[in-house]
Amino acid sequence: KYFFAAKAVAKVMTCSADGVVDVIALKNGDANYSISNPMEVKFDAQGNMFVLYRKKLVKFNGYTVAKEWTLPEDYTDAFCFTADYSKALVFGYIKVYQIDLNDPAAEVKVIAGGASKHTNASTYKDGEMGKPLTATFNTCYDAMCLADGTILFGDAAAKTMRLMIPDVYGNFENATIK
Repeated sequence: KYFFAAKAVAKVMTCSADGVVDVIALKNGDANYSISNPMEVKFDAQGNMFVLYRKKLVKFNGYTVAKEWTLPEDYTDAFCFTADYSKALVFGYIKVYQIDLNDPAAEVKVIAGGASKHTNASTYKDGEMGKPLTATFNTCYDAMCLADGTILFGDAAAKTMRLMIPDVYGNFENATIK
């Protein structure tokens, strides 16, 4: 099955190999769970489904909510897992957030970007090497982790594909943005 976020109808849906489309009935305990503005659906190595929508990242065990993280920025469009699936990186409008998925009490932490944003391809800044908080972002779409742990993401305003390269210990808090 292929899983996808149907943003316009605020649903998570599946499509089978023979083209049958179904809506997934998401739950929070025994109650129905409603998602507004879903952006992406991805699965971790254990088969847990994660759904990103504008203000939250939600982990589902089966189709039932297991954990929710509220995001401090209204516009989040993309997320990915680190190579070992221990962290989720969420790309907001002007910042990148990290969530430690192995820590049940983990808070959402800003690891890249800042208060300013670039406005076009000629004004974006990669920032200083090893200091991702000095980089600028503006509306990032899709993100994926490459085999070496580097994150590849699209920056719409910069009109370019960019890289977030972790330090030698795999730490994204000291990443270099290119």
